[in-house]
Amino acid sequence: MNLEDKIQFYLSEEAYAIVQSVGKLSSNLDKPVYLVGGAVRDILLGRQSVDLDFVTEGSGIKLAETVCQELGGELTTHDRFGTAVWTPPADLFSETVDFITARTEIYPSPASLPQVTPSSIQDDLFRRDFAINAMAVRLDQPHFGQLLDPYKGTLDLDQKKIQILHDQSFDDDPTRMFRAARYAGRLGFELTQATRSALQQSRPNLAHLSADRVRHELEKLLGERFPTPMLELLQQWQVFESLPANLTLTDLQRIALTRLDGCLSIDPGRTAAQNSSIEELRLAIWLLHTQLLDTSAVDVADELNCTADFKRDLERVLNVIQQGLKMDDFRPGTVEKLLRGFTATQLLLLQAHQATPAALKVQIPTYFNTWRLIKTTADGNTLRQIGVRPGPIYQKILDQLLADKLNGEFESDAAESERLTQLIDQLGPQNKKDAS
Repeated sequence: MNLEDKIQFYLSEEAYAIVQSVGKLSSNLDKPVYLVGGAVRDILLGRQSVDLDFVTEGSGIKLAETVCQELGGELTTHDRFGTAVWTPPADLFSETVDFITARTEIYPSPASLPQVTPSSIQDDLFRRDFAINAMAVRLDQPHFGQLLDPYKGTLDLDQKKIQILHDQSFDDDPTRMFRAARYAGRLGFELTQATRSALQQSRPNLAHLSADRVRHELEKLLGERFPTPMLELLQQWQVFESLPANLTLTDLQRIALTRLDGCLSIDPGRTAAQNSSIEELRLAIWLLHTQLLDTSAVDVADELNCTADFKRDLERVLNVIQQGLKMDDFRPGTVEKLLRGFTATQLLLLQAHQATPAALKVQIPTYFNTWRLIKTTADGNTLRQIGVRPGPIYQKILDQLLADKLNGEFESDAAESERLTQLIDQLGPQNKKDAS
């Protein structure tokens, strides 16, 4: 089967130009090169694709260096695996491109990193996760467009099946369970019976995965357009209970993920989305709704080796929720002081959290768009010039002045100045320099 017409149709003009260039440059090196992985699968499914992964039976690094010299950009190489990642010039292509030396892999123990040996394209395809991802299209001339499908991936595509290539697949790499859920959820495919049986037999090996590998796979899954069905598959396959991290998927967590996506469409969601990836936001709201007797959201974040900033977001959101549950004053001045210094990410998580008091939740967009931007005309220098001795009283006076302004207690600078004088007399007369 020749896919030249399909490649041109389903790849962008920029991606197709790169495919042609790589094929030509590989021909000059007299080495076969193949487009592999998700791009081939998506092209056969009639879907647009932006993933470009190339495998050569020569040196993947040498081919990448040749492409980089010819087309520009930057290159990162990984000698141990014979791979390179090319970042093309921004005006040429907006995604990174992988170059791989065809190889075979041996896993010394379950969940360990593989030992790599250069090999043939057939061996390279056999090391992959599923048959639907073990197809290649040759690009060097005169073979451009020829499909290589030794493990009948096209048949699985037709039958909407996900099938491992050998019985030890999940033993070698238990993270393939996460990928199985991603592909099944994204494509609407089902695992074959043999694949499900192998998954169940290999579940104990999930305990050998490092926290970073688990978190990385979860983040990739949570970055999908519709992650909840994928999480439900992991729950159904009992993957969560086999992980070293204490993860669950409850109805409350499902609702929270849906609520978060709704909040992303409104302020402060837009700004939060510009500063935090969607997968980080979804992981945070998922963990924030953890309800285990002996485990908190921050505990699970620790188990996943999340960053200090990530855990700080969780702690701050949970702390403000607890404060909010004790409040009966939700006027602008009180809300501004409670939320002062909150990042857009923290505000979004607070707005999406089920336990956030409704009276506080409805104020968050107004705080973000208006209240946090309002300032008093007076500041520390003003108080110093008036003669108030520097100290904690400054913050107390200015906080109350701002609260009064936000609460609409004065509408002019003169009224604000008069209120400042009153606050100094009420809160800090003993701090005036001329006080005796």
